[in-house]
Amino acid sequence: MLSTKSRRRRTRSPVPIALVIVGVVIAGLMVGATQLDHLGEWLLERGTTAADQQQWRRARAEFERAAQAFHLHGDDLRRAETLRQLGRCWRPDRDPDRGDWRRAAATLGQAARLAARHSDDRLTALAVRDQAYCLQRDHNPRGGDWGRALRLYERAAYLFAELGDPRQQRAALHGMAWCLTPNDANPAGDLDRATALYARAVDVGRHPDVPAGDLAESLHQLGWCYRSAKDPDVQRASRCLREAAQLSDQAGQHREHADSLRELAECRVHARHPQRDLGASYEMFCRAAAEFGAAGAKLEQARTLARAAYWQMPGHNPEGSWRRVIEHYEAAAKLLQEDGSLNEEAHIQHWLAWSLQPDRNPESGDWPRAAKAYARAAALYEELGGAEMQARCLVDQGFCLARGERQSMDAAARYVMQRGLHILREVGAGEDADRWAPWVER
Repeated sequence: MLSTKSRRRRTRSPVPIALVIVGVVIAGLMVGATQLDHLGEWLLERGTTAADQQQWRRARAEFERAAQAFHLHGDDLRRAETLRQLGRCWRPDRDPDRGDWRRAAATLGQAARLAARHSDDRLTALAVRDQAYCLQRDHNPRGGDWGRALRLYERAAYLFAELGDPRQQRAALHGMAWCLTPNDANPAGDLDRATALYARAVDVGRHPDVPAGDLAESLHQLGWCYRSAKDPDVQRASRCLREAAQLSDQAGQHREHADSLRELAECRVHARHPQRDLGASYEMFCRAAAEFGAAGAKLEQARTLARAAYWQMPGHNPEGSWRRVIEHYEAAAKLLQEDGSLNEEAHIQHWLAWSLQPDRNPESGDWPRAAKAYARAAALYEELGGAEMQARCLVDQGFCLARGERQSMDAAARYVMQRGLHILREVGAGEDADRWAPWVER
């Protein structure tokens, strides 16, 4: 028979074994959770490195894996931050080949909801602001929604104000204003409301913690609004734009500085400006064009040169010069050809041809060069499907080939003009064609 001592030893022996088993299970779970956490952080770091190197496809893959690891670990805040980074990598302005505005907005919305559920106001505000950016119709023409973007920016502005972050608050207010700014992508905008919001963004942006370049952005837009109003206030616009130009120059933002200089030049040529100065504005246009060129912004450089050319036309500026007009239009046309901007090149070639006609420009006009420019403009309009403009350029080309004299119409000039008249009749501009018909009669 077993002793009492022996029986007690037997009854106690299963307890330590059970504890050991439970301890092993708990330790295994803890090790697994720790591994998931470490895996998530490792993948997040890899994704961030890939994003810094603009390897967007790889970055998205790493962020997706990191988000899944944090989800399994139960760390919703780290998952939210990872989803925010993932959403930003889906933006087509970052990855033109494979980006997707819809997926970007949806992923950022998921990040915002997770952050809000855990009361992380900063992460919520950042994700909401990024989502609003993806819903702007100037970025996302098919799936964007100005109203929804405006509401998201408003929420972000409120959260950043509560957090005491003037830099991000200004950016969100600026986003709200942009959603209301009338432009080609938003013809139903509200300029008065936009102006008030830009003014508020400027007020917030004067905080010492806000970088000069950020404040310059809102000052520039506020100046644009004052100049674009039904009752323009070009003096207030000039003050805003002058300060914006100074601040962007201090910040080393050459393109933004050029943009503000160009807008300031537009103010100085405005008929309402009490100190209207065509010479000073011309110099500003030239400086802006040079800065756009230094920044590699060929399209904006060409547009600015075209404005300089326009205000050198003697009909607009008594001290203007046709030679400068031609010089600027030729430089602009070359830039646009290099940039591949066919539509804008067509318009500039048309203006160049118009300016080269000696009956208009006795100083430096040239019939053959004018005819060549009209031919180029006509070819571009044809490629763009602009039949009526193509026809008008062909008619003018024929006119220039004949050196502006009906009796000098030869076979080449007659052929080109007849082609233009035929297209004019096809597009319903028969009356215009009839006026030129005598020129092609033998």
